[in-house]
Amino acid sequence: MIFAFGCAFSWTLANLSIRRASRRYGPLAAMAWALLGGIVLLGMLAVAMDGAPLLPTASESLILAGAGVSALLAYGGLFVAMGLGPVSVAAPIVSAWSVVALAIGLASGERLAMTAAAGVALVIVGNAVLAWPGRAARSEAVEHTKTHREAGAVVASIVAALGFGFLAPLTEAAVTSLGRFWPLPMVWGIAAAIGLPCLAATGRLGSPPRRLSDAACLALPAFFEGAGFVFFALALATTDVAIVGPVCSLATGMTVIAGVVWMRERLTRRAIVGAVAASLGVVFIQGAAS
Repeated sequence: MIFAFGCAFSWTLANLSIRRASRRYGPLAAMAWALLGGIVLLGMLAVAMDGAPLLPTASESLILAGAGVSALLAYGGLFVAMGLGPVSVAAPIVSAWSVVALAIGLASGERLAMTAAAGVALVIVGNAVLAWPGRAARSEAVEHTKTHREAGAVVASIVAALGFGFLAPLTEAAVTSLGRFWPLPMVWGIAAAIGLPCLAATGRLGSPPRRLSDAACLALPAFFEGAGFVFFALALATTDVAIVGPVCSLATGMTVIAGVVWMRERLTRRAIVGAVAASLGVVFIQGAAS
């Protein structure tokens, strides 16, 4: 159980550190350097835990390529969303990836449990409330530019949800043949191979971090995101899967709480209801999937 809570706590810290890095260095530049740091950190862990990587087959290479594109969309959207909008609004919208993954499963022939159906309804209603005009900081006298930033955060959150929705089943498929830890650095490596040249060509990559504090700020998102996946794998090895999924999904609610309590993000009552509904929906879906 402790590993499952470690997973939720790590992914919460990942969300918060992504917000900090995105607002300090720009979302896409922060994502790029975080990906590179994550590839190094998780690559070393994979060598220690799984040994040398296996050469993927042609079909596995296609799966990894699809996962890499999905990861680029997922993390690009996540960094932009966290950089533009309140984390207490962005996190529940991003968590709708579980609905996308569930839809992919249904298309593959899986059956929809009643608990999952209730979770889908909660996520859809909660996200509709969060995305509707008048949420969060619109209760304040904000300027026109800030309104557009928040609208951009909603769009970016939806892109991230779609990306993670495809990334999860594709990565899971790769794990079955490539080991527990190698698929993630491989997927991140493909995402970096696609994204970094594009960012460099458009002048959005930025310069490498020169100070230790800058390097730490950019490394923390990758560290906590990777730690979450490690805790998740350890939790599956030591705890009933029916417990691991719902507990790890508490990261959404914990991020909302951190945004409201620690970062003093102001939400309207309607937005609070939407965030709670979406967070509970994710727990229901993960519980049914387990």
